[in-house]
Amino acid sequence: MTTWPTAPRSAAIPGPVDETQLDDPEGEIVDAHLEGATPLREIAGSRRPVIHRALRHPTTAPGHLADWADRHDLWFHALRFWWLYWAKLAFRAPVTVSKAVSWAFWVILDVEGYQDLKRLRQGAKDKLHPEGAVAKAKAARRWQLAARAGTGLLIVVVAWSQVSHWAAKVPLWALAAGLYVGLPALGWPSRPLDEAGRAKIAGRRTRAVYEQQIRADRIVEALAGLGIAKLTRAIEATDGQAVGFLGEVHRTRNDIGIEVDVILPVSAKAVIRRAEEFAAALQVPQSTVFLSHIPDSPANFLHVFIAFDPIAKREPKPWRYLRKGEWTNFFEPVEIGEDEQGNPVFITLFEAAILIGAMPGAGKTWTQRVIALACALDVRTELHVWNYKGGADWRAFEKIAHAYGSSARVDDIAPMMLADFKALRKEIERRQDAIEAAFPRFHSEKLTDQMAMVRELGLHPIAVFVDEIHWANLSAKWGALFKESEEDFVRRGRACGILFCGSTQKPSSLSIPTDMRDNVSHRIGLRMLAQTANDMVFGTGAWKLGIRTNTFPRKARGMALVLGEEDEPTICRVPPVSGDQCADLVERIYERKVREGWLSGMAAGQSLIPDDETSASTLEDLIGSWPVDGLSDRADKRKRRITTEAAVELLAARDATRYGGWSTGQLTMELGKFRLSTDPKHIDAATGTKRGIDYAELLDALDAWVLEQQALAEAANDPEPVSSGVWAVVDDDPDEGFSDDDEADDDDD
Repeated sequence: MTTWPTAPRSAAIPGPVDETQLDDPEGEIVDAHLEGATPLREIAGSRRPVIHRALRHPTTAPGHLADWADRHDLWFHALRFWWLYWAKLAFRAPVTVSKAVSWAFWVILDVEGYQDLKRLRQGAKDKLHPEGAVAKAKAARRWQLAARAGTGLLIVVVAWSQVSHWAAKVPLWALAAGLYVGLPALGWPSRPLDEAGRAKIAGRRTRAVYEQQIRADRIVEALAGLGIAKLTRAIEATDGQAVGFLGEVHRTRNDIGIEVDVILPVSAKAVIRRAEEFAAALQVPQSTVFLSHIPDSPANFLHVFIAFDPIAKREPKPWRYLRKGEWTNFFEPVEIGEDEQGNPVFITLFEAAILIGAMPGAGKTWTQRVIALACALDVRTELHVWNYKGGADWRAFEKIAHAYGSSARVDDIAPMMLADFKALRKEIERRQDAIEAAFPRFHSEKLTDQMAMVRELGLHPIAVFVDEIHWANLSAKWGALFKESEEDFVRRGRACGILFCGSTQKPSSLSIPTDMRDNVSHRIGLRMLAQTANDMVFGTGAWKLGIRTNTFPRKARGMALVLGEEDEPTICRVPPVSGDQCADLVERIYERKVREGWLSGMAAGQSLIPDDETSASTLEDLIGSWPVDGLSDRADKRKRRITTEAAVELLAARDATRYGGWSTGQLTMELGKFRLSTDPKHIDAATGTKRGIDYAELLDALDAWVLEQQALAEAANDPEPVSSGVWAVVDDDPDEGFSDDDEADDDDD
């Protein structure tokens, strides 16, 4: 069979060679650690580097020297002999000394003579020896013990006197040289030996690798067996020369796998879609094979990376921002993890909207929390955190968040979140005007880092995070209002420094607005097994293009595909940030926010809902202007329904100054504050089903609001601090109005 070895550095496409060349000691054969292959042998082509990879660089002279030194086995051992091999032997010196002392005591105490004396005594008891033999043996042994002890003492005294005499005259460097030579010499007799009786001191100049190997010929064979007709015909017609290699099959710089760039006669995406068959042809686990198109290159350039171990079994790197002194900039890319080759993965926060999708337990909250920390590490960023999963995952952010709410019950935090979203939509309009007014000063049509630094402009970054967003959007009472705001954040908010990040399990049209999902710039998908959910996150047809996350192992929590930052999706393993680490990081952010004056909102003890939002005059005006034509009594009036368009006209007719410019959307937002829904309902026989308002629901909403205001008034007049969830009253005095949980936390601190 004709084989194709890896190309030399100066060649692009290798030609067929004789099969014996594969065993050439000077060949460049790189082997992968493959699970299940047990036989081991030493391959000359898999030499370990003489100089450690941390000291190598291909663009410097030491790097070229290292490449030259790799071809000489003498250099490999010479660079390790003076410190590594010496240390191995020096640490064996105490073993030799202990053996020597044991042997000396064995000789001086005449242990063998004692054993002979015991046998002689036993023979005398059995009358096998003449009388007096035992006494003579004892006397002879006493004389030997005395002679040996005296000799040993004399040797010790003479040796000590000579050492003391010469140590005072010999220079210090000579003593050091003597120790440097003497210690390994003492350790040599105690050197470890292998089964063949050879010393196990010197390291192997080659790696112990498995019998099965990944070479260029195997890659070509695997490509030929993918079932791509055009590719198979091209390989067979040219004896494999249709497939070229941009360099050698080589180990990665961090030594976690092998990689090679391949030139194909077909599109690289055609091969990427068959990654499972490619892994099967190479007989390696699918979780260790990563195929991608080479950025900024022709469409037929394929990058092949095969990891030695699955990424789930690899120890993740600690997040760089956990180190003290590390901060981020909202307008510059931030690191959120590492790819399959251990390289950092960056994401741009400014002018971005992020959608995170995954099945339960895959790490959505984990990933979203890391992005939130990256935003918060720019202390100018104003955080808005809403958690519909409940639990304590986001609890640490309450200390620095401008707006915060966490509950598994939607109605507990939905009103506060609606008020927050309404304020943010007004903020978008204000920011657009501020950016336009700042043009003569900054000469920029867009928001910049310099503009965000000017406090009086109020253009600091804003980041909104909603965990398990589908629970809010699926609510019959609040869903329509939230979806309208979310679309606005994605469409207009990104240009004025507002980042929106939502996480969900399956971003269908019910849980995520379709217009919002289609306009999201960054998509992060963790483990998803269904094709429909996969395509909802990454876009229609992503599954067929090979953009899939169903191959991610269940134990690889936080492993995701990031789409939007680069032209091609990037595999990213989000670093694990524990609750304690998150709390420590938030504490560091809080201290700097307080020091520089960037703390605001609920974190600064301010009320999220302005005072002018607490009036129910809209409900009262709508009730007062309700049509009564053709109605006989109040009971008939309670059954009456009108459309939102008719309601806007009634309000405008009642008070043109206040309601003259209102739209149906603005009315819906206003009624949502009172938990009054305008979902489609049957109006009457002539009108049919439209978005409308039920008079009975209108009265119930007003009654509920009155009761709620009474409860808040009683809580405000209570001298003891009480807890009322996200609706806790916040007074001017920051020491008052905290909940019981907050007091418990303060005691713990």
